[in-house]
Amino acid sequence: MQNTSWKINEGDTLTRFLVSQPVCRRFGQFEDHETMIDRVQYKFQNGFVDVGDLPCRKVFWKSMANRAVSLDEKVLVDQVYFANGSNKVDFSGFIHIPTHVQRWAETVLNVTDSGEYRFRLATCGGVRVWVNGELTSTFTPFQRNSEQVTELALPLNAGSNSVVVHAEELYERDTQFFFELTSLDSRSIQASLASINSENLKALEAFVSQLVFEMNVVSHQLYFDSSCQMDGQVQVSGNVIGMSNEEETDEPVSIQVVNEGETQFSVVLPTSLKPAHYSLALTFCWRDIKITRHFGINIMPGAKAQVSLSLVKRKADALQYTASEGMDITGKLLALLELNQHTEQATSILNRTLQKISVREDCSDFWMVSVLWAWKQHSYTQLPDKMWDRTRSSILGYRYWLDEPGNDSMWFWSENHVLCFHVSQLLAGQFFPREQFLCSGRTGLQQQEVATERLHRWFDHILLNGLTEWNSSCYYPIDYIGLFALYELAECESIREKAKTVIDRLMLMGAIHYQDGVAGGTMGRVYEKELMANEMTELAGFGHVAWGEGWHTRMCASLPMFCLSQYQPSVLTHEVATLSDRDTVEAYYTLGMDRCAKVAAWKQRGVTLSSVIGHNTGLAGHQQHVLDIQFAHNPKARLWINHPGEDVPGGDGRPSYWAGNGVLPRVMQHKQSAMMVYNLGESPRLAYTHLYLPAESLDEVVVDTHWCFIRSGQAYAVIGASSPIELVESGITRGREVRCYGTKTAWYVSVGTLTSDFESVITAWRNSNISLRNSSSDLTATVTEPDNQTFTLSWSGECYINDQPWSFPKDVGVNPIVK
Repeated sequence: MQNTSWKINEGDTLTRFLVSQPVCRRFGQFEDHETMIDRVQYKFQNGFVDVGDLPCRKVFWKSMANRAVSLDEKVLVDQVYFANGSNKVDFSGFIHIPTHVQRWAETVLNVTDSGEYRFRLATCGGVRVWVNGELTSTFTPFQRNSEQVTELALPLNAGSNSVVVHAEELYERDTQFFFELTSLDSRSIQASLASINSENLKALEAFVSQLVFEMNVVSHQLYFDSSCQMDGQVQVSGNVIGMSNEEETDEPVSIQVVNEGETQFSVVLPTSLKPAHYSLALTFCWRDIKITRHFGINIMPGAKAQVSLSLVKRKADALQYTASEGMDITGKLLALLELNQHTEQATSILNRTLQKISVREDCSDFWMVSVLWAWKQHSYTQLPDKMWDRTRSSILGYRYWLDEPGNDSMWFWSENHVLCFHVSQLLAGQFFPREQFLCSGRTGLQQQEVATERLHRWFDHILLNGLTEWNSSCYYPIDYIGLFALYELAECESIREKAKTVIDRLMLMGAIHYQDGVAGGTMGRVYEKELMANEMTELAGFGHVAWGEGWHTRMCASLPMFCLSQYQPSVLTHEVATLSDRDTVEAYYTLGMDRCAKVAAWKQRGVTLSSVIGHNTGLAGHQQHVLDIQFAHNPKARLWINHPGEDVPGGDGRPSYWAGNGVLPRVMQHKQSAMMVYNLGESPRLAYTHLYLPAESLDEVVVDTHWCFIRSGQAYAVIGASSPIELVESGITRGREVRCYGTKTAWYVSVGTLTSDFESVITAWRNSNISLRNSSSDLTATVTEPDNQTFTLSWSGECYINDQPWSFPKDVGVNPIVK
C-alpha cells in the first residue's frame, strides 16, 4: 500500500522506518592481546573520560570502517520503529563484552521533483545508505559514545524511492548507538512504510505514546492510562528483562487484551518476579500492526522490615533475608556460604560468576572481590572441590589492570572500578603469594606489592578530595564492596585503617540524607530507576541495618559484607539518621576532584532538602543530581528539578530525561531554602527545565502560574519559577511533570513543617515573585519570602540573604560538619 502520510519539512527528522532485529556477534577475541597505557591519575571526575580507544575498537575500526557491505546482506526488516517522541532512531544499550551489532532500516520517500535532497546525518556508530538499490552514502566514524555529524545528499526520483539504512556499532558496555536524519532541504518529502496502513499506524501510535503508567508496580499489576480509545481490541504481550548487574531475568508476558474503548487497563506481570528494577518490552498489536515500547519498572517490596534495637540482630536478619530472597549475585553467595544453606544454589551462583570473570565481562571486578572473600573464608568447604579448583584458576588467570594484556571492554577508570580492581589484585596476591599469575606473569607477592602502592594512591586522593560519585545510591554500594573487603581481609594495617576512615565518612553522609527508611539526597551519579524507587536501593538497605528503620533489600552487592563484618556505625550517625534528640539537622561537606562539589543539607522529621553548590556551573552535565527533596510520609514522595538530557523518559543517556542535567545550573542553599539559576545557552536541544512531581504519592498539590505547593503528611514544599510554569497534561508524563520554558530560568525551593494549615502556606506564598534580571554582565534571581527575607543569587555565584553576602561555609572539608 502506498503511503504519503508523514510530511518531512526542512528541519524535521526522519524516524519512520521498518527495522530489523539486531544482528549480534561477539567481537574482540584476538590472538594478540594488548596492554594499555595507564592514564589513571587518581583524580576522578563525572562524565565521559577520554581514555583512548580500547584494543577492540582499534581492531573494529580497521576491519569494519572501510569494508564493503552488500545490500544482499540485509536481513528481514519487519518491525515498526517507534520513536516515541525522540528524533533519533536509537538502538543504545549495555553489553558487558565487546559485541558487534548491526541493524537494518527501510523506508519509502516520496517527492514531487527529482534531485538531490540534503540531509544532516548524526550518528554514534557507522551508517550506510542505499537509495533505490544504489549505495549513496557511507559514514563510519565509529567514535565511541561521541556523536559525529556529516551532510549527505540523497538522489531521489519523482515519485516513490526505497531508502535502506545499515547501522552498526561496537558495543563496549554502555553504548550510544543511533542515527538521526534531519532534512536540510526546503522541498517537502513524504515518508511511508511499505505494506503498512498509515492511518491505522497513526492510531496505534497515538494510543501507545499516550500511555501513562505507574512505574512502581504492586501485586504484579502494571496499570496504564491512555487518553486515546481504540476501535476494537488491542493485544498486548512482551518480555521482562533483568537490569544490568542485577538479576539475569528473561520472563515472557502472556498475551492479554485491551478491550475496545478502554483507556484504563492493567497488564498482569509474571508472579515469579521478585522486587527489583526491570526493563519491560511490551508489544501492542492492532489490526495486524505491531508497536513495541520499552518501560522501566520497579517491582516494589512490601511492608517495612521489623525494627530491632540490636545491630547484631539487624545484621543477622539482613543476612538471612539475603540468603532467602537476595538477588542471585555473589553477595548472596557469601550469605549462603556463611549460613551453610542451599549449596546447589551457591554452586550455581559461583559457576555463573566465574563465567563472567573468565570472559572478563565489564563489572567482573566487582564480583571478583566477593569471590576472593568466599575463597578466603570458605574454600574447599560445602561446594564441590572441582568448583573451588575452578575458582583458583579464575583468580590466577584474571586481568587485574591495564598493564596486563587483554582485549575486553572492562572499565578501569571510574573511582569505584579502580578501587575494586586494586582490592582484587591485593587480595589475590595476598592469598596466593608464591603462585604465578598468568596474565601479568607476576607472583602473588609482586601483585600484592603493586596493588598496595596503587591503593594508597586511591586513598590519598579520596581522603583529601572525597568521592566524585557522592551519595550515589547505585555506586556507594560498589565502593562498599572494596572497602569492607579491605577492612576485614587486608593484612596491611594502614590500608585497613584508611578503609575504615572512608567507611565512617560514607556512613555519616548516608545518615545525613536518610529519611524514615529511604536514602535520599543530592548525588554525583544516579539513574532514573533509583530516583523513583529509593526505598529498594541497596543504600537504603545499609541504612536499615545501620539505624533500624526501612526495608529489607534484595540488592546485595556489598550489604552482606557489612553484615559479616565487625564494623559498627558511630552513635553520631544514628542520632543524625533518626533525628533523635534533634529537631533539625544542618550539614555541609565538600567532595570531588579539587572539592568541586559543595553539598548542603537541611533535615527535619518530615522532609529533607539537599543540593550541590557551585558544581560545574554552565557546563554539560552527566549524572549529577543537583537538588533533592525527600518527604518522610511516603518513600516515593521525592521531588527534584533538572534540565533534561534526552527527549523522553526512560532512555539510556547520561544524562537522561530525569537523571542528571543537560546543562548544570548555578545552585545555592541557605538552610531550608535553595535557588537554582539555569542558563541553557543560545540554542539548547531542549529549551526548558522541569520539576518531577509524583502527584500520586503526595497528599496535596496546587499548581499556580508561577508556584507549585506540595504537602506530604505534615511537611510541605513551595517551589516556584521566574517564568510561568505548566503542568504537563498530555503524553507519558502528564500529571507528573511541571515545565518552565526558556533558556534563562530561576527556580526557588523552600521546605518545612506545617505550623498551621496548608492553605495558609499557599496564601502566604502565592503573591511572592521570583525576578530574574538579565544584564550584559550577569544573570541575577531574587525572591522575597513571606517573612520579608530576601534570597538573591547571580549566575556568577554571588548570593545575598537579606542583602547580606552569603556563601557556603568556609574551611569545610570532606568530613561533614553537622549542626
